[in-house]
Parts: sequence; structure tokens; C-alpha cells
Amino acid sequence: MIPESVGTVIAFLLLIAPGYIWDRQSARHTPELRTTALREAAHIVFSSIIPSSIAGALLLPVWLSLPRVGVSPIVLLAVGLLTCGLACGITYAWSRFRFRGERASVGEITNGSTLFKALVTLPRRSAIVEVVVNATMQDGTLWRGVHAAHDVDPDESPRMLFLKPPLFCRSPGAESDAKFERHEYVVLPLEEVRSLQLTYLHS
Repeated sequence: MIPESVGTVIAFLLLIAPGYIWDRQSARHTPELRTTALREAAHIVFSSIIPSSIAGALLLPVWLSLPRVGVSPIVLLAVGLLTCGLACGITYAWSRFRFRGERASVGEITNGSTLFKALVTLPRRSAIVEVVVNATMQDGTLWRGVHAAHDVDPDESPRMLFLKPPLFCRSPGAESDAKFERHEYVVLPLEEVRSLQLTYLHS
């Protein structure tokens, strides 16, 4: 017989830990959506079922041998932790494979649903090779350049927009653009950007 307290701990770990790892990895590379605590908990549980089942199947000979050698709570807990660790490892490995493309954008743009889709997801899934950004600042200054990096992590302050050449700037009231050199770049604080207009350049 499996001691009830140990069995509860093992079941809890197998139904929560792998899904939590997947949820955290997913949140790092894809925009998070607002949801209820119940839906999030259900998503974690369902995300745990497949890796925990695979880990249990791989360690099935170990589980089947337990009744023959005698079951002590410590041994049972150790096997349960081993199974949970394997399930978490499977989850992490799959997340590394699943989000291999998104990892390339970490440090450029993270966790922003609209901007993430406009600047990363859409270009990656099409023939778009560059995104030209027209950024209108609060003071009316217009910047135009190619998107190089874009930090929208809410923990970063101030969040910045990094544009690379060809780069132009038009001051309020000016009739023509000032062109920057090819070795010059600009970093704009997002808090001072009033609006963004994006132009997609195809290959």
C-alpha cells in the first residue's frame, strides 16, 4: 500500500511541477494573456499530464519492482521525486525545442502581445526581412529607422526602442528630414513615444 500522505505529495508534484515549468518557459517567449486563476491552474495540470505519463512509462520497471522489495515512505518518495524530476526534464527539453525561434528574440522584445506580434511573430512567419519604424514622440519629433531591438519587459525602466540605419529624423516644424550616417543609431524611450507606424519590407 502507498502511504496516503506520500502518495498525495507525489501526485501533487506530478500534476503541478512539469506544467509550472512549461508555463514559465512559455511566458518567457510568448505574450502572456489575461486569465483567471482557475484557468491557469487547469492549464498547468493539463500541461503536466503528458510529461508525467512519459516519465512514469520510462520508470515503470522501477515502480513495478517496489512491491517486491518492500515499500517504505522514503523509497517511495525518492522514486516519486525521480519521476517528477524526469517529467520536469522532459518538459524543459521540449520547451527549448518548441521555443527555439523565440529564444533568438530574447533581449530584443519580450512579453508584449501587440508589439510582439507586430515586430517578431508576423515577420518570422512571412517573407518580411525588415521592419521600418516611424516613431512619433510626445514633442512631435518624427524618427524613422529599421527596427533593431525593442524592450517591452514591464520590469525594465525605462523601456527602449533601438533603431538602426537608414535613420532619419524630422523635428517639429521642419520641412525636411535629417539623415544620419550609416554608423549612427538611436535609442528612444518608449514612454516618450506617442505612436508607432510600421512598414514591412519583403524579400
